[in-house]
Amino acid sequence: MELNSWFTPARWKLIEKITEKPLSPTELAQITKSSVANITYQLKILEAYGIVKGETLHTNKSGKPRTIYSLKNKSVYLLIMKEGFSASKILSLSGIRELIFTVFFFDEISKQYLVLKFFLDNYELFDKCDAVALIKDKSDADLDFLIITKKVDEIRGKYSNVHIKDEHDKDHKIACWTHSENELVEGLSKNEKYFLDILKNNFILYDPNQIINKIKGGKNN
Repeated sequence: MELNSWFTPARWKLIEKITEKPLSPTELAQITKSSVANITYQLKILEAYGIVKGETLHTNKSGKPRTIYSLKNKSVYLLIMKEGFSASKILSLSGIRELIFTVFFFDEISKQYLVLKFFLDNYELFDKCDAVALIKDKSDADLDFLIITKKVDEIRGKYSNVHIKDEHDKDHKIACWTHSENELVEGLSKNEKYFLDILKNNFILYDPNQIINKIKGGKNN
């Protein structure tokens, strides 16, 4: 089976739902208004390609074990077409790849270059980050980043306010709002406006352990 053959609207809908949270074939059938048999068939194809994984859950209640499906690996599906060359492939989204490819989905195109330049020029900073998000409308800076790290003092001292130049040699101010995971959790528990704002108005660029979503989910519970 060709790589492109699994990339159908029906299967993409399943992937979209599974990326939100793990789901069973029955739950996916209800959401997509399809049959459980069809959903199970589609999931088996995605599982064969290493896109999703199934996990059997045994409960204390009587009845058959329940299988839920989740995303197996973070990945990006690339399709390139240009004179003299066309190709498609799947790449795993590990390390800085996650940030590089995610930034192209940020709706302000003019800022994409700045994000890439900042982190490629400061890879030692990225290496110390547990999560990175763009904060929308935070300050007068051209870019505002939420940085979650265990090395808070080190990053605050070096990267709180820096300047970079774009491809036209124009100067841009970059602000990094740096916190540990515990600081964010504590700030939200106290309903502090600052923490509520930076976690509400952001676009997640890199968060391999889902720290930001887990913090938000804890606040909503």
